[in-house]
Amino acid sequence: MNVVEPIRDIKVLNKIRDQLKAYNKKYYFIFEYGISTGLRVSDILKLTVQDLQKDFIEIREEKTNKPKKFQIKSELKKDLLEYTEENNLKKYIFLTTWEKCNGKPIQRCQVYKVLNKCAKQAGYFRKIGTHSMRKTFGYHFYKQTHDVVLLQKIFNHSSPSVTLRYIGITQDMVDEAYKNFDYGQQEKMFVTNEDLNEKICKLEQQISKLEETITACMNYGFDRIDKILNY
Repeated sequence: MNVVEPIRDIKVLNKIRDQLKAYNKKYYFIFEYGISTGLRVSDILKLTVQDLQKDFIEIREEKTNKPKKFQIKSELKKDLLEYTEENNLKKYIFLTTWEKCNGKPIQRCQVYKVLNKCAKQAGYFRKIGTHSMRKTFGYHFYKQTHDVVLLQKIFNHSSPSVTLRYIGITQDMVDEAYKNFDYGQQEKMFVTNEDLNEKICKLEQQISKLEETITACMNYGFDRIDKILNY
């Protein structure tokens, strides 16, 4: 099974956006909608013109059959409405041009092909798929908010640890651990008994000198007091 990762680099993300926009606005809007809402592609492709007329979009997730209610950014909503008017769309926004499926949304496999093509043209050669949109949303949402509990709720996950692993944060931590691991650091931290005994001896010598100084000061003080009392 090929596991895709989120697109972490914003510059790369923007390059992919540009490539999609130049290729076909339909796929550009699918991508924008995906990285803005974190929906699965199966739910994205069912977006209708009627959905955009509402303040909130309400769906039932195809995979989980759970209800979901959310808003999309006003700028994206405005662009999508303009797109539907330009293309005289009446029902599905992401309509297929394939005659055999006339009147239906485009298929997931077609979105996958276009994403891969445009990603490579943008210089991104890692594994990418339709799930990359959802993971990219989650990754950058967490990086901005650090609210894993809210993200867990958005994704309908069973626990925060599942969410962190899903969006690649756990993998980032593993990668960082591998990068920082160094046997040389262990050697530097390792202390022999001889080193320890030497440090203890030096510390004892310092304490002894300090005690001598304190004793001399106290004796001097007592002598001064005696002289004052006997004056």
